[in-house]
Amino acid sequence: MKNWPPHVRRRPRHIRVPAFSPVPLRSRADGWTPQRQADFLGALAETRSVLAAARRVGMSRESAYRLRRREDAGSFAAAWDAALGRADTARRKVTSQERARRAVEGLLKPHFWKGKHVGTERKVDISALLGHVAALDRAQAKMDAAHRKSQSFGAGFVSIKGCHSGLSQDDDGGLEEAPYRQASSPAPQARTRAGRLGRAKRPGWAAPGV
Repeated sequence: MKNWPPHVRRRPRHIRVPAFSPVPLRSRADGWTPQRQADFLGALAETRSVLAAARRVGMSRESAYRLRRREDAGSFAAAWDAALGRADTARRKVTSQERARRAVEGLLKPHFWKGKHVGTERKVDISALLGHVAALDRAQAKMDAAHRKSQSFGAGFVSIKGCHSGLSQDDDGGLEEAPYRQASSPAPQARTRAGRLGRAKRPGWAAPGV
């Protein structure tokens, strides 16, 4: 009588796909929507076959690889590698555009139960949200500094121009023209008398009435 080893029931393989930022594409019902991207990664983790996973979500294998090769598909490609068990241990650099997209749209996290993809959760990326807010604060601080610098330069320019052109700065920061002062001139009688005296001094000329 043969002694067969006892049958040991294998536990289902633990499948884990990290949360990812879907590739931003133009919204099309028959295209790679964010939900279809998450379903594809869930099927890919189950089957370990790109062709089978693409067929399950109604897409082609070629379109899946084209989606992966896009410039803004870094998070999707990293989740793809993790679903196949060949995740890269190096920390991936997140661009500013992806960080802003993560802060606004969040991440998609496929969930599994007993080795089967059962749903997708949308999560808030707190790290990307805080980083995006900090970047906006830095940009606003730079704009305020540039505005203050332009204001100080304008005030200095007004003071220099006012010295040469008679312009002054009013209480509201605008320009006003200084009051015009006409140079004092001698009375008409004085000018006439001075002219007669000047001509009288010329040789060969005699002022009338002198």
